[in-house]
Amino acid sequence: MASIEIDKMLWPATHPYSWPTIGYMEDLTAASHSDVVEFFKKYYAPNNASLVVAGDIDFDRTRALVEKWFGEIPRGAAVEPVAPPAAILTGVQKTTLTDKVTLPRLYLTWLTPRFYAPGDAALDITSSVLAGGKNSRLYKRLVYDMQIAQDVSAFQQSGALGSQFQIVATARSGHSAAELQKVIDEELDRLRREGPQPREVQRAINQMEASFYQRMERIGSFGGKADQLNAYMFAGGGPDYFAEDLARYTSLSPSDIQSATVQWLPADRRVELVVEPEGKK
Repeated sequence: MASIEIDKMLWPATHPYSWPTIGYMEDLTAASHSDVVEFFKKYYAPNNASLVVAGDIDFDRTRALVEKWFGEIPRGAAVEPVAPPAAILTGVQKTTLTDKVTLPRLYLTWLTPRFYAPGDAALDITSSVLAGGKNSRLYKRLVYDMQIAQDVSAFQQSGALGSQFQIVATARSGHSAAELQKVIDEELDRLRREGPQPREVQRAINQMEASFYQRMERIGSFGGKADQLNAYMFAGGGPDYFAEDLARYTSLSPSDIQSATVQWLPADRRVELVVEPEGKK
């Protein structure tokens, strides 16, 4: 429920990201058989798809097999590109939900650059500096030093039409979301004001670079070579965008991270959602 509520607050009502991918029950119930068939015909056609075959293959024989099994499938109608409305936050939006949970949880969310756009990679590194492991700033203060949080995470959730940066923290028993938010804002202010230490940035870049090569160790599993080639092709960078993608991270400096934090994570333009246990006054 938290993610559904955050998306409603973050994106305009007619933006595709404002509703859950799985849809709402009333929409599924209202869909007719012809609605489903027409949707399938429009979007699940060769001209709206990409196919990757990865591994130790014979290129000519593989191409012949692809043409044999897929070549006769007819093209579909042209699919118009999605043109979503602009998403802009002009202030702080606050909401509190209650649910059958035992501990309060805080969600802070910002609108950020889409996948591969300037700032996207810097915010990945920002998330690592803030909450990437036990030596990160927020984990160390909230979980280890002050012991007021059960857990804390931060991530840049990149999307083709736009992204969101989110910090999530769960309070320990006897502590409140307001306590967590105070400390998180202190650390964000410090990062905006002073920037990160070079060693923090280098550690995050090293971790990112290692994950790039680990993905390349696999071929067909989720996130492996085939997925990566397809993802790059889909994003418009070309299937061999690996080196350019990695360079988005290895070229970053502490000042880049500081600038991205100032520009994209302001204290006065974000969504603040708190989930409280039912019955708590």
